[in-house]
Amino acid sequence: HFNFDTNAFLIKRFAHALSPNGIIIFQEFVVADAPTFNVFQHHPKTIQFDFVMLLSTEQGRVYSIPDFDQLFLTTNLTRAGLLALTPGPSTLVAARHSAS
Repeated sequence: HFNFDTNAFLIKRFAHALSPNGIIIFQEFVVADAPTFNVFQHHPKTIQFDFVMLLSTEQGRVYSIPDFDQLFLTTNLTRAGLLALTPGPSTLVAARHSAS
């Protein structure tokens, strides 16, 4: 459970291993963007996990879609899709390596 910079570093390493147009998929607990955050829009386990990250890690937290987009901007990736794994709290976040 890492901070933004460590996640960016890891994603860059993953992206480097992908072929052009390759896809990487992350299974994550995803929250809405902070300015529009509404606890009732989220699965309770996502909020619980975010709270656990706050209490038990130095800088870990649950990321939003805009956070993932920002992480992808630091690499040669673009968001390729989202899939909520209902009824549970997880979301699959897919990113595509841009053709070079």
